[in-house]
Amino acid sequence: MSDSLKYLRLLNNIRTLRALAREISLDSLQEINDKLNTVINERREDENQARAQLEAHSQKIEKYITLLEGEGLSIDDLVTAKTSSKTSSCTKRAVRPAKYKYKNENGEIKTWTGQGRTPAVIKSALNQGKKIEFFLI
Repeated sequence: MSDSLKYLRLLNNIRTLRALAREISLDSLQEINDKLNTVINERREDENQARAQLEAHSQKIEKYITLLEGEGLSIDDLVTAKTSSKTSSCTKRAVRPAKYKYKNENGEIKTWTGQGRTPAVIKSALNQGKKIEFFLI
């Protein structure tokens, strides 16, 4: 706990406040009181604004729920529609069949679909004048 919180907890005790008040002039106490009231009022305004924003948000939600019900829909319908459209767009495409076959540097037979980066073995063969049809499966 920080030191400032410890001091605030001490100031929350009436006996401690009375003891401290005896050591401070009345003018200083009045100044402290004015500053504390300013802080309290600012805090009240902040909380009132937050409450008003929450209320406005709740009213908007109620408005849209009423509109949905007027159209014969429920929130569950929207959630279902949103999640089903997401899952359909995220499905993976089918694996493409291999079109070309070649031997890599280690002598292993590899295949390539013709999509993506051209394998180095095929690329170098094409640069040497071979045709891509040479590698067809």
